[in-house]
Amino acid sequence: MEGTSPTVQRRRLGLALRTLRQERGLTGEQVGEQVERSASWISRVEGGRIGIRGRDLRDLLDLYQVDDAGRRAELLSLAERGRARSWWSEFSGTISEAYATFVGFEDEATRFESYEPMVVPGLLQLESYARALVESGIPQLSRREVEDRIQVRLRRQEVLRKPDPLQLSLVLQEGVLRQRVGSSQIMRDQLRHLIEAANLPNVDLRILLDEDTQPLGSFHHFVVIYLESDTPETVYVEDFAGGDLNAPVASARIRKRSRDLTVSRSIQASR
Repeated sequence: MEGTSPTVQRRRLGLALRTLRQERGLTGEQVGEQVERSASWISRVEGGRIGIRGRDLRDLLDLYQVDDAGRRAELLSLAERGRARSWWSEFSGTISEAYATFVGFEDEATRFESYEPMVVPGLLQLESYARALVESGIPQLSRREVEDRIQVRLRRQEVLRKPDPLQLSLVLQEGVLRQRVGSSQIMRDQLRHLIEAANLPNVDLRILLDEDTQPLGSFHHFVVIYLESDTPETVYVEDFAGGDLNAPVASARIRKRSRDLTVSRSIQASR
């Protein structure tokens, strides 16, 4: 299954283009000079963050000496599908490019493995909790930006309710349950919602006691994303400054191994 998310199509195309460039022994700077684009543009295309026009793609394929008509048609088809609009496109003025890419992967993912050391993850947040978090976390946001971020967060949660739902494996740091966000009533409602979510067949919710914070204690929130297509697993790392879907391979592998280890140390919330 190739998937329908424009983000996933762009990612598959980007990975193919990166492989072709590397096979030719070219750097992003060298390619950019040849096609009159910046190295940053090359990086964003290869990372699946932006779409690419057919004309620009043909220039790259000519440079990489891709002569096979079938292969060219396949890559051009990926580019066309990658330019399609998605529901999160309407929020492009509010959410970052990296976050939009993350949402695109989430929309197509079959499984998430997540570690959350600070707050309840967006997929399990009630609207009241999300609102309190957004309003207190970034006070300089305009009212529209606040509403857009909340709407994106709530819309994302549909992946847990679709006919073939996302399989969510989540490890929460114990302190998340005690960290007050908003009023006491908001926290009571949110904790009740977590208990209900923990009993869903597609949600595996675990708690890591604060006394056992290693090996993830020094890491930020991150998610390992699995797709049903031939796109490899992706690690999304996020801190207060923003998110990154292009974490170094070695760093991504360390995070994944660390998360796998901490699952064995955590306590299953419910069933």
